[in-house]
Amino acid sequence: MAAIVAALAFTTMVNAQNVSQPNAGDRPPAPLLPAGKVIFDAAVARANQGTNGFGSPPSFPLPSCGFPHGLCGAVNRDGTLAVPPEYDWVDTFHEGRALVRSNGRYGYVDTSGRVIAKPQYPIADRFSRGFAQIDVGGRSGLIDLDGKTALEPKFGYVVPFTERVFFATERRTTSEGIAGTEQFIHGIFELFGAIADSRTIAAAGKWGLVDRSGAWLVPPSLDAILPYDTDSSALMLARVESGWGAIRPDGSWELEPKFQHLGSFVDGMASAKIDDRWGFIDRSGRFKIEPKFESVHQFSRDARFTPARLKGRSGLINRSGEWVVQPQYENIFLKETTKGSWDIQNEKKHGLLDEDAKVVVPPSFDLAFGRCANGRIVGEIDKKPRILDEDGRPIEPQEGELSRPVTCDGPYILKIGDKFAYASADLTPMTSQRFDRAGPFYNSLAVAGLGDKFGLLRADATWAVEPIFDAISPGLPNGSVLARAGDRNGIIDASTGAWITTQRFERICHIRPDMAMAFEDGRRGILDAHGSWLIKPRDGRIGIRLQDGLVPAQSGERWGFADVEGTLAIEARYDAPTFFDRGINWARTGEAWCPIDRRGQPIEGLQCQPSDPLKRQFGVFACQL
Repeated sequence: MAAIVAALAFTTMVNAQNVSQPNAGDRPPAPLLPAGKVIFDAAVARANQGTNGFGSPPSFPLPSCGFPHGLCGAVNRDGTLAVPPEYDWVDTFHEGRALVRSNGRYGYVDTSGRVIAKPQYPIADRFSRGFAQIDVGGRSGLIDLDGKTALEPKFGYVVPFTERVFFATERRTTSEGIAGTEQFIHGIFELFGAIADSRTIAAAGKWGLVDRSGAWLVPPSLDAILPYDTDSSALMLARVESGWGAIRPDGSWELEPKFQHLGSFVDGMASAKIDDRWGFIDRSGRFKIEPKFESVHQFSRDARFTPARLKGRSGLINRSGEWVVQPQYENIFLKETTKGSWDIQNEKKHGLLDEDAKVVVPPSFDLAFGRCANGRIVGEIDKKPRILDEDGRPIEPQEGELSRPVTCDGPYILKIGDKFAYASADLTPMTSQRFDRAGPFYNSLAVAGLGDKFGLLRADATWAVEPIFDAISPGLPNGSVLARAGDRNGIIDASTGAWITTQRFERICHIRPDMAMAFEDGRRGILDAHGSWLIKPRDGRIGIRLQDGLVPAQSGERWGFADVEGTLAIEARYDAPTFFDRGINWARTGEAWCPIDRRGQPIEGLQCQPSDPLKRQFGVFACQL
């Protein structure tokens, strides 16, 4: 049951969004600390590039804990303050509302920072279809976008259906774990992590339909529910003893419950199983593609083809149910939604079909391969890196062999004997120069070595920085890199090799692409890409997850927590720290791990534990170039 509800919730979980904001002139700038500003600017840059590092762009207002004292708020895309920094945790925004947490209790704010519901709920979920599930006294209810009660909390579990009708169960199940850490199983925590020993709350028993008064419109009689239509919320899939159907808010059936399984509608078609065979139905329930397949994938939006399976093999069918690729492969998966290409698999090898379902590369790659924007196909065949052109023809080097890593655009690295060379797009060596070490290009620069010295090469294989350094680590923005020469470590200008930092650091290393940890006189601090201190050198160890807003900070034999400027926000009185997880930290004193908030206060309702509930204690970071 929990997995079914999870699918329902997931359709709304991805809808974090940029929402309307007041005029910029009406908003003050966000008082981010310098490190908080670096982290925020990096998020804006990822948003401009269309990614958050995991495939989708960050949404705004953006939650941030990079404020003084490590408290959390949210920042608009233009850098103005959206939610004031006064919470232990702020979630991303959904339907113009964000969960906030203070001392273990959840509430809600809007995009202007206005409190919709003060932190009061031990368990709460994101908004979906205009409502959010909350827990009061172990029972579930709903609040609306104004924070007003829409459904009294007297049910085991509830899911919004329409503005006035909701799905509900009378019972719920609670997994084993630490009392006070309960979380709705399908909600925000599946994607954002959870305390290892937390309790999960799931629906149990039959589902029914209730109105806003809590009266049963349809008594509990449904075994399961799922989303029905990606273009409409007026119907839901429901299962009873006779099978799956589509149910209306009044409890009547749009589609009679006769199917062994039903998928959600996309572009007017839904997968359906009957008599142990799969096909596709239209909105009236009539089969547009007769049920004759062992399994099918749902058609993606606007897709011409989808995988189907027959006699244990997979092929592709069109929207008329005709084979465009006969069932001959072990598996077929959509490779790229935009281009409509397909990954075909046989005998643990991968190949490629184009958008017209024509074979570009038969199954030959060892692992999943990449298809580049320039049309090239890169991957490994027989454990060797290979590049193919857009028609699947191999591009062979004129000398030597291709070396890892293989990128889409090059220059490429060739291994010629026991040396390395850089090659142009046709894999011809760009110069006669040979190197003892060769790294990939990053921001148009590559680390290359001659003997035991390293320098930086431009994309035309000429030296930007001569090989005079003992170590170089590229990656900082603004044309700077980390370097070591003799006993001097620091940041250099990538175009000239000149030292940006004047100090002779004992050690230096990246902690994220735009920050470095540096050691000076045995003390450690955090630098930005320009060599300015974000956290000045201090004695003792310090955490490097600056995005958390508060990091463990050692003082003598004890641990406290510092903000991202290095100011101690929670005094050093603990024997061992962990990381803040949704506004709560489990810190050890003696033999007990006890929960605290960002002000160092104990969490009401949470008991100390004999072991670390996060199961991931603060470890040792080995800083080296």
